[in-house]
Amino acid sequence: MTNHQEFETGKEKEFFPDVESFLKYLQELNVKEAEKKPEDKIEGAFKEIPKVVQERLQEKMNEERKMLIELGLSEDKVDQFIAVRSLKEVQNFREGYEDKRFLVGEGERMPKDEYAKMEILDEIEKILKSGKPINEEFKKIARLSFDANGLKAANDLSGSHDKGTEFLKRIAEVFHNEEGPTRKWLKEQGISKLLATTGGGDEYGVLLFSEKPLDPSIVNEAVRRFESEIAALDASDLVDFNDPEVLLRYEGIPKEVFLRLPKEEQETKLREIKSQVPEGFKFLATASGGGVIGSQGLEYALKAALPPDQRLKPDDPYQRVLEKIMGGLWSASDKKAEESKTNFKESLRKSTDARDLFYSKVLARSKEARELEKKLEDLGKENADLKRFLKEVPTFVYALAKAGVTPEKLVTSVEEEIKKRIIEK
Repeated sequence: MTNHQEFETGKEKEFFPDVESFLKYLQELNVKEAEKKPEDKIEGAFKEIPKVVQERLQEKMNEERKMLIELGLSEDKVDQFIAVRSLKEVQNFREGYEDKRFLVGEGERMPKDEYAKMEILDEIEKILKSGKPINEEFKKIARLSFDANGLKAANDLSGSHDKGTEFLKRIAEVFHNEEGPTRKWLKEQGISKLLATTGGGDEYGVLLFSEKPLDPSIVNEAVRRFESEIAALDASDLVDFNDPEVLLRYEGIPKEVFLRLPKEEQETKLREIKSQVPEGFKFLATASGGGVIGSQGLEYALKAALPPDQRLKPDDPYQRVLEKIMGGLWSASDKKAEESKTNFKESLRKSTDARDLFYSKVLARSKEARELEKKLEDLGKENADLKRFLKEVPTFVYALAKAGVTPEKLVTSVEEEIKKRIIEK
């Protein structure tokens, strides 16, 4: 490994004086690889993927091995075949089912939500083939759905999408960490297996597998504990309200406009903005979640309120039935998470705590900025002249905001002014 690293840094003469010696080195590596036993190859490959996936793939390979031996193949040939299959499975997983945005734990990547769907489809099929009471078996699985609060604010206020990614990573660590308080508590409740995944953007999912039927109260408590654990995270280093640039972004003042102000007025403006930040306020990493057990997901898939293509029907083919049951589990848990997010934001708005109220404004300002950006972007696509004029918009927006124009009227005023100037041109 040292040789390889030195070779990459341009010190190849120290280890590989010429191409021939390097090719010889590669040949030696190839021989060593060929000498590895199939089980060594499999173990080496499995070390590259999350532990929770290793177990599932190992089970799958064991089942295939048993089937091939029953078909009469020699153990040597079966071992070679399984080694190749294992390596391919690992490769497929790494390419298609890992979230490549960040590393968690000891350099691992979390599986994406698509992998969780494959996992639950397998579990549903096992339940249907088990011969045991289906509804009771469906109570042994559950899905929790979480939506992070404040990613847009983290991106916008910090001025860095890298900090937004770090924000998501810290939340992901809570779900991934086996030694975390919530995961330890879940083990005590009889959860034999947990799979934490990431969805698109700022979404997360957690699959629970239990040896005994789960009560919905356990699932609700798990959601509450995960939410509390995430809320205890300190993200103030990502969005620091002692940073003048963060204050300017919060107030919606373009930097170029601010720098044109006299020095004295700049200091006064920063003090005014800073006075809005409650003492002791720290930018929060929070998430809103909801969870359901498998039997609730099954009931959801039968609901007449769902679109026809999502409801279970008597003429559905077998695989489609499995997919719709899975869809019911996902839809039901996602819906609960959405309701939780709405309730969370409403509780912030109604809170008597100054820090909660300010956090509510931080999230709301982010939403207003996003809506304004979208309006401007859509209008900008319609006319080339408008794109040139958009350079003047920050100054125009600041002037209106300073005059006390509400966010709703601000958007309308910007649209009207843009259209008027285009007509004048």
